[in-house]
Amino acid sequence: MRFSILINCHNQSNYIDECILSSLNQSYEDFEVIVVDSSDIKLNLEKFKSHKNFKYFHIEKFSKYPEVNQMHKIELGFKEASGDYICLLDGDDKFSDKKLYDLNEYIKSNDIIINFFSTRKKAWSILDNKFVFREFLIDLLIKCS
Repeated sequence: MRFSILINCHNQSNYIDECILSSLNQSYEDFEVIVVDSSDIKLNLEKFKSHKNFKYFHIEKFSKYPEVNQMHKIELGFKEASGDYICLLDGDDKFSDKKLYDLNEYIKSNDIIINFFSTRKKAWSILDNKFVFREFLIDLLIKCS
């Protein structure tokens, strides 16, 4: 089972290195780290680019509303993700080194069903197809813009 850790970042340069390191230093091995950043100044993350499972994207603000920008970054991260499961992490937070291992063990021993509901009251399961979340995001972007 593969995990994608999606880090959403905006002007968190004081915390982002520790956040990324906590993601890259997982005891579980099958994962990728995707940072989507809308900081006013592009972050210098060259030191992490040598990791084969690290991707960084800097984008311009999409909207004057921070919530819409956050959803836009998450949408981009979902498009780039190759994991079976996607873990969201803010740029000023961090994971324990056993986070993915523990999640994997929990998922293997339990039936996991995840649904998201849009403003139109439609439900989509992301168990088999993570990209259905994109429809949820589009509904949210339309409502907020």
